[in-house]
Amino acid sequence: MHVGFLIKKLTSEEIKSKTLEIPNKDREMFPKEGVLFFIESLDKYYGSHLTKNGGITGLDEWFEGYPVKQNDVIIISKYSKGFYLSSLSEIIDQQQHFNLEMERILSIEPDDILCPNCRYNLEHAGKGTRDDSYILKCARCGFTLVKKSHFD
Repeated sequence: MHVGFLIKKLTSEEIKSKTLEIPNKDREMFPKEGVLFFIESLDKYYGSHLTKNGGITGLDEWFEGYPVKQNDVIIISKYSKGFYLSSLSEIIDQQQHFNLEMERILSIEPDDILCPNCRYNLEHAGKGTRDDSYILKCARCGFTLVKKSHFD
């Protein structure tokens, strides 16, 4: 039984051909060759299939639209609805964006703070564990933020 995810270094040949080569030992994670399946990446879906040579095709837009670099590491995860594809450089970019967004959030008034996940207004949800902090929570996705009081 396969573990359900694949982590591998991206080669320059894969970037040129816009095809991901899957090692023999990991091919059992995917449908049989020629069968259409979908790979999700950042709210976009790509119709793909496994070739006889073990390549995943149909990812042209993904290669063109994401910060994929030579020798980047890709991660393909299998989950109940299909597969999820990301790259290490994409994850780093997301983390940097999240950090910048959190710095911006912490600098504005509580009533104007939007959830970094779904852009919904955060609401007061009580005091934090210390008297100088309070909790803001997103009613839509559950994101929670503990913010220090302005009186520090």
